[in-house]
Amino acid sequence: MADNKKHEKFIVASGGTGMRCLQAFINMCAIGVFGNEKFNILLIDTDEENKDKRNTEKLIDSYKFLKKRTGGEYFSADLDLYSFVPDYSTDSTRDFVRLSQIELDNSDLNMRLANIFFEEEVQEFDLSHGYRAQTHLGSYLMYHAIIDEVRSAQKDSAKIATSQLYQFIKKVVDSNSNGGRLFAFGSSFGGTGASSIPVIPRAVSDAGQIAIDGAIEINNIYFGGVVLSSYFNFNPPSADQLDRERVIANSQFFGHNSAAALSYYINDPTILKKYKHLYLLGWPSAKKMYVELYKEKYLGVKNDGRTKTGGKHQENPAHVIELMAVSAAYHFMNEKLTPESTLKNYDKTQFLYKSLEVVDSEYYEISEEDVIPNSSDASTTSNALTEDKRFLNNAISFFTLGSMLQGSFENNLRSMLENLSYYNNSYSLSEDEIEQLTFFLNYFNKMKYGDNQFKPGWLTQMFLTFEENLQEYAFFGMPSKLFDHTINKQEWALAYKELNSKKPENEFIRQFKKSNKDDGGGLTEFLNAMKRTFDSMELNQQSKIEE
Repeated sequence: MADNKKHEKFIVASGGTGMRCLQAFINMCAIGVFGNEKFNILLIDTDEENKDKRNTEKLIDSYKFLKKRTGGEYFSADLDLYSFVPDYSTDSTRDFVRLSQIELDNSDLNMRLANIFFEEEVQEFDLSHGYRAQTHLGSYLMYHAIIDEVRSAQKDSAKIATSQLYQFIKKVVDSNSNGGRLFAFGSSFGGTGASSIPVIPRAVSDAGQIAIDGAIEINNIYFGGVVLSSYFNFNPPSADQLDRERVIANSQFFGHNSAAALSYYINDPTILKKYKHLYLLGWPSAKKMYVELYKEKYLGVKNDGRTKTGGKHQENPAHVIELMAVSAAYHFMNEKLTPESTLKNYDKTQFLYKSLEVVDSEYYEISEEDVIPNSSDASTTSNALTEDKRFLNNAISFFTLGSMLQGSFENNLRSMLENLSYYNNSYSLSEDEIEQLTFFLNYFNKMKYGDNQFKPGWLTQMFLTFEENLQEYAFFGMPSKLFDHTINKQEWALAYKELNSKKPENEFIRQFKKSNKDDGGGLTEFLNAMKRTFDSMELNQQSKIEE
């Protein structure tokens, strides 16, 4: 699905929202949306223990393992991961006062100057869980953290080898001559992501200048980014918690934060000069996801009424707006959709927006065309699929494979392989390959926890975004029961018209044998055989909601 223009491609994901957008990006790479392109990914967070960050790192590790051991359309993009976490864990860096050393030298003057820009509690709160929606402070600190890291590495040959940020910046510098593209994921309402989005182009460019001692201007990198405004709520801090911690992010104010940030973005000269495309995505205030309610309903996590400031407790469900953020990255990275010749001619930022179809002012509908803007011409090749249709086919086939594994083979991939061997299709997978592929299929579909309980996986979580405002067939035209995350042996069969029978396993095997003649091999051959089988069948899809 990739374009032919081989410019270097970079992704920067910052903060909790950036992490979840990156998870969506990795999943889209897993189903082949970005072809065999290579992406250098910089993960930025101020909270080392952030659960969303840890989940993202685990997912990309699994992806890279499978990428090395398979070929074909699945797991096709090459991903290199770099990470940067400013160290706010020491006594000298844990808050702004200590970090900036404003109490040294002329401390009275320094403090009066700091007080002009930052309230006292903002200067003194613990930074180890991020910037807590204090973006005016966060942008200042993030810019200087990036610059200081590269500057210190430039002076120390030993640190050059260990600083992943420095290595990422050098990759960007090396792509300067051929028009590399860098795309940033972040929010407009929170801490780290909202703080990073405004400064990423300037920080990367300035850090690049430092890395090469100002040898050339870093002015041939095309910057794009997506900004997500407030789309979820969580428990507000209690009076007792607020009294103890003083500064805590409060989702009740995320809407106001987003409005202020967007007003800033459309007027700031640096942003307007540096970003070529800035994609703005939002969600109706009345339909925001309430995180604690989701966790209580689907994960069995009791709502304790406390605000989770970060760390291992910060793990939010996926939301369809994060998939749309990846759609924005696809649009920006694709030469056919966003030609370099067009980017060169922009003298200021182009702001882009996206909306979903709404029926009767209440029900949403999302289709494959909403996610993948079509740039291909299927008419030139018989039986070819447009890029948007191929995305949906691959997404549903990957989802179905995971669902079938859980529903018909008790989540035992070895059992599925033994079953296929009865029909002269013998695939040899190592235990590591089975473990990693099972993990990825579960992550995409649904994940087991506790005693035979299942929690929604990535695609199902996005389906639940619409839970109270979704009619049948409104989620990519697929039957809503397909995404039932509870144990149901036949739910996977709802994806394809051919499988709507009393014994869908038998019909699937018939389709498998028809598409794969005496096949066998390793992981690559197994995934390719499954893809051929699913491609041979027609999706059980309806085009529109009945109005």
